[in-house]
Amino acid sequence: MNNNPATSRYSLLLVCLGIALIAQFRPIDDNDISWQIKLGQLMWERGDLIRHDPFTYTHAGDAVPTVGWLAQYLFYLCYSSGGWYLAHLLAIVLLVTGFITAGVLGCDRQDDTPPRSVVVGMTVALGYLAAATNLGMRPQLIALCCFALLLWIGWRRSITTWKLFGYALPLLLFWQNCHPSIITGAVALGPIMVWRWFDFMVLRKKGNDQSAWAEAHGSEKSDIRTGTIADRPKAPWILTILLLLIGLVQFATPEGGQIFAVSKINLIVSRDWLRAEEWLPAFDPAVAGRVPFFWVGLAVSLALIARLRRGITIEEYLLFGVMSALGLYAARFVVFWAVAMIPLWMRWLELAIPTHWFREIGPSWPAARWRWVLSGATILTLIIPPLTRAATVMSLFHRDLPLAGIAFLKEHVPAGRIYNYREYGGPLILEGYPQWQVAIDGRLYIFTREDWREYNRAARGEIPIAMLIEKHQPAAFFLRSTFDRQLIVLLKNEPDWYEAYRDEATVIFLPKTNRVLPSSTQNSPR
Repeated sequence: MNNNPATSRYSLLLVCLGIALIAQFRPIDDNDISWQIKLGQLMWERGDLIRHDPFTYTHAGDAVPTVGWLAQYLFYLCYSSGGWYLAHLLAIVLLVTGFITAGVLGCDRQDDTPPRSVVVGMTVALGYLAAATNLGMRPQLIALCCFALLLWIGWRRSITTWKLFGYALPLLLFWQNCHPSIITGAVALGPIMVWRWFDFMVLRKKGNDQSAWAEAHGSEKSDIRTGTIADRPKAPWILTILLLLIGLVQFATPEGGQIFAVSKINLIVSRDWLRAEEWLPAFDPAVAGRVPFFWVGLAVSLALIARLRRGITIEEYLLFGVMSALGLYAARFVVFWAVAMIPLWMRWLELAIPTHWFREIGPSWPAARWRWVLSGATILTLIIPPLTRAATVMSLFHRDLPLAGIAFLKEHVPAGRIYNYREYGGPLILEGYPQWQVAIDGRLYIFTREDWREYNRAARGEIPIAMLIEKHQPAAFFLRSTFDRQLIVLLKNEPDWYEAYRDEATVIFLPKTNRVLPSSTQNSPR
């Protein structure tokens, strides 16, 4: 069967427009993007990096690492230009670019038999569903996009050294200074580099034995781009240089070598001290139910491997193995796993599905018709979400964001220290800095073990209110009704404090010297 290459590309664009449409209906639900935007604003206004903590009263003036500063600039520039709508749109563009790049890698075949449109749609949709739970508006989307582009560069055997430096070096510098996770790219491509050197040094000696060479490469496939036996193994200098660049660029941030210490403490705090779900293994009971399509994708992959066996190349086995191991190690890596699996699924499904299934419509559709279809889909993608929000009063924000509580607090506590639930720190910083100083926020790496112990003990009601107030001198308590349940009980019994505000997620306590009428809303406007 000779599939139409243009049809595969057009189908990929159509599917990714569908993802862009769906993603616009996902409300903004990440609290940490708020303090990142505020850091971007401060850097923009001061013309320098922020090296001392400006936000908390618990660590005011302490030295803080400048992690992800470029992403903070980028999101702030969008926010300052077009508000939350433009910042949200940036996140969607990054998301879609990553999936388009992965899809192009799967469609980019050398034997003129790209995957059928249905195969393209199934694989990209499965990748998106597998990653969906970790695709909130956050700098990790920049890492996702850059990871896909790095895979596209790393798989190409024909790229020149000059193009490698022209494409890869700026990409890696941008990625590491937006989200210090380029080590993920090294994990994905490192085993492939080792295999290609083995291929060149050992199997090259069997060059005259075509059957042995073909067997080592999975039938007649040399890599994901399906080169033929005529493509004799070459020394993988380009991929080696790329891995060396990754190793060097890890230090190319304002933190230099200290970036490893920051990453380590962030991991320890997230996984060991707070047991943040995204850092737990995908099979942990607290996480397993949140990544169902990861398990579906893993099951599909194993079924295809069992079905195709020798039709799968060594490089594909390696990429599948290391990325699956990352996803199982921590749920946050599922997003990278999903992107890496899309080109593999495309080839595997194309081999596994009978050729007489899902015949292409492409040959009967001229390019002009596809352009009209894509233009119409693009227009609908851009106008449907705003019109829907206007017609249904649908909010851009998730209902758990404490926006109504913050509006109440701004009215009644114009300045002062706010003792807060950790995840509310970001919105409080964005809306109230410098008048408000928070106790804690999402920059997990700046707080000590003792800070976290006190924070958790206070939430469980294990610290007397008088002691907590004496230490923190807060102008208000801004709490989460579930996490801070026992602290709320103690505050209700405290004669000098009263519950001034409550909605379905947020509870605010004020001192009786700042007495206002209590506010209680179960469905606060957003």
